[in-house]
Amino acid sequence: MTAPRTRPPGRALLLALAVLLLALLPARSAYAHAALLSTDPADGAALDQAPDAITLRFNEAVQPVPDATRLVDAIGNEHTLDAEVSNQDVVIALPTDLGEGAYYLNWRVVSADAHPIAGVLAFTIGDAQPAAEPPALDAPEESPWASAAASTLHYLGLLVFAGFLFFRTVIARKLWPPRNQRSGTALRPRNRLLLATGLAAVLGAALAVPLGALDAAGLAAGRIADVGAWRELASADSLTVMALTAIGVAGAYAAFTRGRGRWAAPVALAAAALAVAAPAFVGHTRSFGLRALMIGADVVHLATGAIWAGGLAGLLIVLARWRRTDDPTHAAAIVARFSTWAGWTVAALGASGLVMGLSIHRDWGEFLASDHGRALIIKLALVAVALALAAWNRQRLVPLIAKAEAEGVSDGAVRAAAKKPDGGTAESAAKDAAQIVVGVPGGATANPPECAADAIPGGVARSIAGKDDPPADLADSPDHRSAGLARLRRILRFEAAIVGAVAVVTGLLVHLSPATEAAEPPPPPPGGEATLHAELDGGGSAEIHLAPGTAGENTIELILTGADGLPLEPLEPPTVSAALPERDFGPIAAIVHEIGPGSYHCILDLPLTGTWELEVQVRISEFGSESAVFTVEVGA
Repeated sequence: MTAPRTRPPGRALLLALAVLLLALLPARSAYAHAALLSTDPADGAALDQAPDAITLRFNEAVQPVPDATRLVDAIGNEHTLDAEVSNQDVVIALPTDLGEGAYYLNWRVVSADAHPIAGVLAFTIGDAQPAAEPPALDAPEESPWASAAASTLHYLGLLVFAGFLFFRTVIARKLWPPRNQRSGTALRPRNRLLLATGLAAVLGAALAVPLGALDAAGLAAGRIADVGAWRELASADSLTVMALTAIGVAGAYAAFTRGRGRWAAPVALAAAALAVAAPAFVGHTRSFGLRALMIGADVVHLATGAIWAGGLAGLLIVLARWRRTDDPTHAAAIVARFSTWAGWTVAALGASGLVMGLSIHRDWGEFLASDHGRALIIKLALVAVALALAAWNRQRLVPLIAKAEAEGVSDGAVRAAAKKPDGGTAESAAKDAAQIVVGVPGGATANPPECAADAIPGGVARSIAGKDDPPADLADSPDHRSAGLARLRRILRFEAAIVGAVAVVTGLLVHLSPATEAAEPPPPPPGGEATLHAELDGGGSAEIHLAPGTAGENTIELILTGADGLPLEPLEPPTVSAALPERDFGPIAAIVHEIGPGSYHCILDLPLTGTWELEVQVRISEFGSESAVFTVEVGA
């Protein structure tokens, strides 16, 4: 039987990308963080009598974090309050026995995209008295590593599942080794791999729902069994990803294992494409650059990564199974086919990664200063090592197959030689090339490989034939041929391990913000008036003068200077906020008034004594902002 002639991958690649892009059309998930629009009563309001409730109004629906809404009263007591959602409002009922004095409402909510938002609302009743310090509060518990582990399981399972399915239906096709007749089991080995990786992908996506909600709420991952703690905080994005992953994996597996006819493979690939596109709907990267461009590049990145990861798994299985057969020619042809696809996927992988990288990080300083940028460097280094190994395989082993075609192995020649009792020269050339690649000793008996020439991509053969002679250490003897197989399998295993490490880093990248972390703040000055200077991320500077530096209302004179030494004029007035980490209190937003180019007058109520962190955020472009953090000591 003659195997189908190998077609250039361009048309199939365009078709696969079209299916992936079509999968994006129904998506309408939110990608901008929620924002507080107003409060009732207003921040800093002086009230004659206590209100029945406080209302926080946002630009979209949010979910309050359980047990995170607290009221600090005038004598330092803390009250945990219930918060209810009404459309885009959060309504917080107050105790009925509030007396005169100053009060501070500390609140925390989670937006639809799982982004936490927190703040403090200050108000007074009657003749306000300075509020005493509240008791020390434990900082919110965080579980980023548990959430990142779930994402890693999702990515690794999904990429291998979809890539191996593509390898079976597009690259190997009818050349896939037959099942082991001695097994006698109903579930074939290839289906076991699909089942295991598909279940891993669905499990990872499912675990990401509660773990992501707990992470955003600042709760421990151990509370995953407490459904009430995270049920209302589960983001629509994570639920969408879980649903798309489950539907895509189940549909692809059913079509591949149960489908019959010509429609089975296209349906399986389309369902797998839907699952591959799902992770592009979440993550911080959607807030950078053009959303459609970022999601499209992310989908292409995931698709090409899947072809690579699943292809490595497929090659390892092919080499292991054909090593025990008498005719390794098909394995050699599959290696050649994958080598051709690898060139296309590496180009698409690099182009899509470049688009996302340049859209997210537009400045080398910010790139190197952020955790997201440093993790991306680690990912790029791992990919570079894997690509180097793949290039070595291509240059050292694929030429052996091309040499057989260059010496005259054609479809007609092979079939003609197959009719001769002695096998003919063409048969020997094809068999020798295949045996060198997969390590079958030259004396093994093999049937004439009718499909060898058709299975070898002619373009690859013409492009590399004659450039490299077969390595002498692989062709001198059967022992050397076996050594060549062992070397190839070792390299593929190492390459697969690197791809697994890349999946781990990718799972971590999803939970890292690309925004640059502010520089370490200088040591706090003693209480009282203070003048502080700090560098902005982009090379400019910010200077503040705080007065009086005691608990209560303070004023801040803010001066912004660009890297060129001239006053820095941002797109909009900067935001100034203060938080007291040792009490888990804040942030409190300042009222900012512009008084001149780069100069601002701010009013900020700091109700408690302690070491406060003042953060200045400056929006310098449509997609970028810079920040500086100051530490001040506020006295009584």
